[in-house]
Amino acid sequence: MIGLTPRQQDALRFIVGYEESIGVPPLMKEIAEGIGCRSLNAAFQLVEGLERRGAVLRSGAQWRGINVLRPIPIPRAPDGEPLFFVRIGEAAA
Repeated sequence: MIGLTPRQQDALRFIVGYEESIGVPPLMKEIAEGIGCRSLNAAFQLVEGLERRGAVLRSGAQWRGINVLRPIPIPRAPDGEPLFFVRIGEAAA
């Protein structure tokens, strides 16, 4: 996606896949764990960057208040289910 760093694209893919699989947007903790951030602050900065670039809109009044404005293609299983983010070099569980 134009204008997003590779790491921001990773975060956006995770958010899209998580919401599609679970039915609600992820928490910052879930984003951090899902894409391997070293801290919650790193995940927060990624989501802030996505918001500045118009890819998501956050609602501070909600725990799971991330709304995707510019979806990104995500990997899918053979049955069409979205796959959770898998870092390069790791096998899917």
